[in-house]
Amino acid sequence: MRGTAPSSFSSQTQFSRKAFAWGNPDAQQKQETKNGQGGQEESQNRTYEILAKTGTVKAEPHMDAKLKTKKSKGSRFLVSEMTMNGWLKLENEPGWLAAHLRGVQDIGEVAAPLETEPMLELAVPVYQPQGMVCLEVVFKTGVPVREAPNRRAKTVATLKCGEFVFAHTQNFDGWLKLSGKPEGWVLANDSDWGELLRRRRRMNDIDLWALCDAWAAARAGPGTGRSMGLSGKEVQALKELEELTVAEAKALWQEHGSKREFLVSEGYLVGEDLTKTETWMRQRIFAHVLEKKSKTGEGWLRELISGFKLSSRVPPLPGIQGDQEEDDYYAEQQAQQATSQAFSQGLRQGFMSSKPGGQQGYGAFDPAFEGTKPFEYKGKMYTMAPNGVMFDPPNQIPMGIWNPDTQRLDPAAGMMPGCPYPAISYLGRTYILLPDQRLLDPETEDIVGTFNRETSEIDLQNPTLLQQVGSLKELGSDPTIPNDGEPLDIHEYIERGNQMVKAGRFKAAAGLFSEALNACSSARAVDLDLETDIIKSRAKCWKALGCFQELKDDSSKVLKLTGNRDADALQWHRAAEEGLAYKSRRFWAWVPDESYELMQTKTHLATLPLVVESIVKEADRGKVEVRAEDTRNRKKVAETPYSIDYSSEFQSRGLDDGALNSLTSEILYMSTDLDQELQEPPSLSESLQFNIPA
Repeated sequence: MRGTAPSSFSSQTQFSRKAFAWGNPDAQQKQETKNGQGGQEESQNRTYEILAKTGTVKAEPHMDAKLKTKKSKGSRFLVSEMTMNGWLKLENEPGWLAAHLRGVQDIGEVAAPLETEPMLELAVPVYQPQGMVCLEVVFKTGVPVREAPNRRAKTVATLKCGEFVFAHTQNFDGWLKLSGKPEGWVLANDSDWGELLRRRRRMNDIDLWALCDAWAAARAGPGTGRSMGLSGKEVQALKELEELTVAEAKALWQEHGSKREFLVSEGYLVGEDLTKTETWMRQRIFAHVLEKKSKTGEGWLRELISGFKLSSRVPPLPGIQGDQEEDDYYAEQQAQQATSQAFSQGLRQGFMSSKPGGQQGYGAFDPAFEGTKPFEYKGKMYTMAPNGVMFDPPNQIPMGIWNPDTQRLDPAAGMMPGCPYPAISYLGRTYILLPDQRLLDPETEDIVGTFNRETSEIDLQNPTLLQQVGSLKELGSDPTIPNDGEPLDIHEYIERGNQMVKAGRFKAAAGLFSEALNACSSARAVDLDLETDIIKSRAKCWKALGCFQELKDDSSKVLKLTGNRDADALQWHRAAEEGLAYKSRRFWAWVPDESYELMQTKTHLATLPLVVESIVKEADRGKVEVRAEDTRNRKKVAETPYSIDYSSEFQSRGLDDGALNSLTSEILYMSTDLDQELQEPPSLSESLQFNIPA
């Protein structure tokens, strides 16, 4: 079995040509130098300058803190750290200064780094209103916690994949200073290993400071193995605790939100909370529900977070706490349409500027999501990175790299942390490439094949190794079921379907679960719970495939059978309705001779017949020039590859279905107002225009 390795790689992910150290005799030496074996790595401070009339230095990073001093316009000072809501820690004197007041007292930007300073490398460049960020460890082998922000610093703990960690401050070189336990510094992203920590989003209903206290209490408890992280059961229990607390806090707010004095009398709020925003009150209810559970909850819970105590929470900027945690969504939109110059300027400034009155900009974004987009292949939804590396979304398993010329997946080369040899990832499996070109399976430690460095071909001794995730040529083909003339048993269909789910072949699994349901309908007596479980199994497949109508139908069936009491079905039904609403968005496009009303239907981001001519970002508006093709008559607008004037990552592409899919998805991702229905099409004398948040 053979496959062709990719011809080009991007340094933005762990899949890179620098994985092949034999091609560069200096590679190992450079890597050792970077890792601290050949040189000292130091965290670099940044010089800031006061831009406002005055800058106020506080004893702590919040507006209520004691005044330390004031700095006049033009003053310059060294900064070593920045909080998640934009407070700068002064290096040569005690105190904190807010870089941007975001409209408080009609003041916007207060201080900015000098233009001559190196670009800021912020692990979390998106403003966090709570001043705290929660991240999940996503690197499979774990992430080390260092004593200092330095790769040579002592490792004080190791975080396991799946654990949550919290950070209040960060430096300007990509390091996060952890809050709670363990104490120390971690990297969120690495140029070689890729994404290590992933920021959790849209957590308006959760008091992150209180949640941090809960995880710290669990890590400080006896028998948790402080240096090697929490056990899998403890991590799962903490996540379940969060879900239970959110549900209870929401129920309290929905029932007593209009009678807030009751919440004060029961200890869920204090009188001072009533003077603050609704978001603040919801978060404090979460905190006090968590506190009550630690004292009067079930035994396993009290034991899990024994010693839990709410720490003092840093107040947010007054009057603007609320939906701003959704900023990152819009930040992604603009990040995809901004030029590289504007993007660099945004990172240099850290958190983007905002207009007086709290209307902030949306220039900064989370690098973990830069350019990543959904991609459908053979009936299944994947996630594709800008360099073409494709991942299986449920488990973020590398499947290979997309070859637009052959329209198929090829092997992807990369590195594994702690391993001196390169790795080859293909269709869900990763092999270690030994110096003699043999491929080693890291799970079984068996030699399974070879890799030809000259021809970049992979040759496996046992091709059936890849059957767990699908065929090389047809990833989405149906499984082969032997036909011996006897009808298959219901449970045999279910078992085969579950095997397909484990292999990531959701389309085939859905077909097998459908056959199981057909067998149920012809059976004399069927357990109602069994039928419900089969429908739920098929619904999970529809969700993985992005088949929203089928997901809605199956979730409705489950709700009907369970009396609307199944939590999974309720969640699936909401997700299906949101997906269907998204897929029916309408907009108009201008073409030289007539106007088309273009409506997306049927498949996710696949049927909008647009070809981009140019995308221009102006001061506060964006203009997209497009040409359309009539898909009913299959009229193509060009016979040769079409050049797209939209950032350097897009090269010339042909007008096949895959190219149209990619191009049209870019329009939807970078547009925020296209879902608003227009009463009339735009004038034929101008291109489609739409507002972009400033």
